Amino acid sequence: MSETSKISKIDISSIDPEKDRIPISQIEKEDSQGKQMNTLIKTGYNLALIVIAYIFVVTFALLVDYSNHAPATPNLVAQDSSGVNISILEGYERLSEISTERSLKLFDQLIHKTFLPVLTAILGYIFGIRGVEKQEEES
Repeated sequence: MSETSKISKIDISSIDPEKDRIPISQIEKEDSQGKQMNTLIKTGYNLALIVIAYIFVVTFALLVDYSNHAPATPNLVAQDSSGVNISILEGYERLSEISTERSLKLFDQLIHKTFLPVLTAILGYIFGIRGVEKQEEES
């Protein structure tokens, strides 16, 4: 037997070429939705970058503010029998606590309570959209 006789013949007369065609209006609709999704994702990324930059700038500004308002380390006398060193250290500790507490409150108000939730929402939206797109591609 020859090798050409082993190949089965396919009848292509029953295939309808119009069946597999997609209307142009449907393609344009899908493209516009894809463009809108990409635009939303790009906007989300830009917002996330702006919020992250704001967080870094505010954190840096708070560190500079803390270093400018932190009390200077006191000079202590090596042998002090009158207890002056103890009172100086106690005053330094109180001033240091006040300065630290002020900076931490500002950080908590400006970053932790306001912009971290916004950043979380933006990132959740971005990754949620990307997850939906992947599911649509798979199906």
